[in-house]
Parts: sequence; structure tokens; C-alpha cells
Amino acid sequence: MKLGILGCGNMGEAFLKSVLTENVFSSEEVLVCNKTQERNDALKTAYGVSTTLKAEDLRSCDVVLLGIKPQNLSEIQLHFTQKAIVISMLAGTPIDRIRSSVKGNAAFVRIMPNLGQFVGKGITGLFFDTQSEFSEEERQQVKEIIEAGGAMLEFSRESQIDALTSISGCGPAYFFFLGETLECLAQEMGFSEAEARVAVRQTFLGAARLLEQNETLSFREATQRVASKGGVTERALEVLKELGWEDILKKALLEADKKGRELGKEH
Repeated sequence: MKLGILGCGNMGEAFLKSVLTENVFSSEEVLVCNKTQERNDALKTAYGVSTTLKAEDLRSCDVVLLGIKPQNLSEIQLHFTQKAIVISMLAGTPIDRIRSSVKGNAAFVRIMPNLGQFVGKGITGLFFDTQSEFSEEERQQVKEIIEAGGAMLEFSRESQIDALTSISGCGPAYFFFLGETLECLAQEMGFSEAEARVAVRQTFLGAARLLEQNETLSFREATQRVASKGGVTERALEVLKELGWEDILKKALLEADKKGRELGKEH
């Protein structure tokens, strides 16, 4: 079994790291293709994998992970003579569009991972193309690749992959952006940069660990644990609601979803 990765950026590297760490593949069974030799050399040094600048070299792989940018899809042309499972993580790009660049004996899968894949805490949406044929063994192979880096949600409709993009695909950035904002505000309130950083990071880490150790705990229940009646936290949350926090977030998610679909239609 051989794995090919076409476009090994941040998410591609996250998958590369996870499948090697969990021994799903050995470094000798992986072939990475990037546009630049510099990127290839960096990955070869870090993980001991083989690299190439030619996408057509991936035709020898049993599984190919597409990690290129959606707008660059038209630049590639792959044709498989032996069966290959093609796993696409191109945001907003339906399988029908991928078929225009990947032809021959290929079975298609769409996924939407997130950055947690890097540390084994990712969440990835999965959709098996209904027009492709998969054996049970092939389905399990795909799931093993995904679950090497975290949890998985399997969907029956491809549209659910698009919807998940703006939630969990973009999700880590929402948390990081909130953390950055809290850090800046803490400094305005008199804390040093180092103090603000520690306070905010540890708050996020503690909250995440609390959820991890209490799987039945809902976000609402967790909020209520902190926001006591008539207290400081409750007042802060009231102000956020008064300023339309939920409407702002909803608009951001809808715009992210719209942008993802636009990217999938370009070129």
C-alpha cells in the first residue's frame, strides 16, 4: 500500500505526520508532491519520505490525498490505470469538479479536516462518493488514515462536507482570534504581554480539558458553571448578546460557507 500526497501544505503535513506516527504507513510507503523543491526537501528531512515535483508520479500510489488549493485544481491532470482512492480536502470543491482533473480508475472521497489533526485531536468530515465503488477493506483504509489524527464524522450527503467547513474547518481560527483579542484587551487592562499570554492560553487549555474529561457536559452547562446568577461573567455575556454576538458569528459562518463554494466554482 502506497500513499501519495499532492500539495503537502499545513493540512497535508498534518495527515502525513499522523499516519506516520500511528504507523498507518511507513515513510518508505509515502510519496509527496509539491511545486517547489524547497518544500519537498523540508518534508524529506523531517519525515524521511520520498518526494517529487511531477504530479504524474503519483499514478503509482494506491491512495492519493489532494491537498492543493481549490483554485489550482485545473492545473493538474492525473490518469490512473490501476485503481486509486483519491481523497480530496479541497474546500468547496465537489467531486464532480475533481473528476475533470482526475480520470481513469479512481474512486473518490471528500473530507474536511481541521488543524487539530496535527496533535491527534482533529475532527474530519468524510463522504464516500456514491458513484464510486469501494470494498469494505478500502472504506476501512480511508477511515484508518483519517482517524490517525483524531475523530471522524461520516456523512451521507456531500453538501454536509461544505457545511462543516465553516464550523470545524475554520473553527480553530475562531478560537485563536478570540484568544488574540483577549490578550490585547488584557494588556490594555495593565497586564504585561507575557502575563496576558499565560492567562489566556491557560484559560483555553483548561476549558478544553474540562470538556475532554466530561463528554456529556454541554457547552450551555459549562457556561452556567462559570456564569453564576448576578455575577461578573453573567454580565459580560449579557453585553455580548446585547451587541449581537450571535448574529455576528452567524454572518461570519455564512460568509465563510459562501466563500468556500465560490472557490470551488472558480477556474
